[in-house]
Amino acid sequence: MSLHSVERLLYDLNRDPAKVATFQAAPDEVLENYELTVEERAALRTHDVLALYRQGVHPLLLAPASRFFRIDQADFRAALLPALGERVR
Repeated sequence: MSLHSVERLLYDLNRDPAKVATFQAAPDEVLENYELTVEERAALRTHDVLALYRQGVHPLLLAPASRFFRIDQADFRAALLPALGERVR
């Protein structure tokens, strides 16, 4: 897994509205610029926040990602419910 690349992509999207527009219209154009696994690309293309969380993506990067993934906040929280308690230390 290339967690750093996923988190870098989400960080970049959070800071660059033009990149968000490209990602929403043609995600592969953005994804090709990052070293990502097949699983990571699939989760990003399908906006699978649960898969991304389980791959180790920090929740503080996933929360703003829900905006450019166009996921309602209630749906975002519901998507992460199956992982509740998985990262307890």
